[in-house]
Amino acid sequence: MMTMHSGVRDCTLTKAGFEYIGTKAVTKSGRTCQAWTAQHPHEHQFNQDHMFADGSAKYARNYCRNPENGFVGIWCYTTDPDKRWEECDVPTCGISPLYEFFRSFLMFYAVNVIII
Repeated sequence: MMTMHSGVRDCTLTKAGFEYIGTKAVTKSGRTCQAWTAQHPHEHQFNQDHMFADGSAKYARNYCRNPENGFVGIWCYTTDPDKRWEECDVPTCGISPLYEFFRSFLMFYAVNVIII
């Protein structure tokens, strides 16, 4: 049975990581992430479905996310009552050669065709 996160690479395409839908559920220091639908031990307002690239707070479970698309990057509330939130260590995905080719082509096109 296919789930929302099966086959998803556990890396981010951008530094902010808003698009990240991987399954990492622990912070940089090893703390377990609190579910986004939970309000204990930390109350919060990041529980609206449109805030998550997964499509809902329910699907985001307790995975590391960046629901505000803020500058901090990927993070989560922790289940530790003494630590409200913490960043998660999610690596950046490697860029494929095909993507790099198209990016270079588009840059060339924008500079040499559109501007000239």
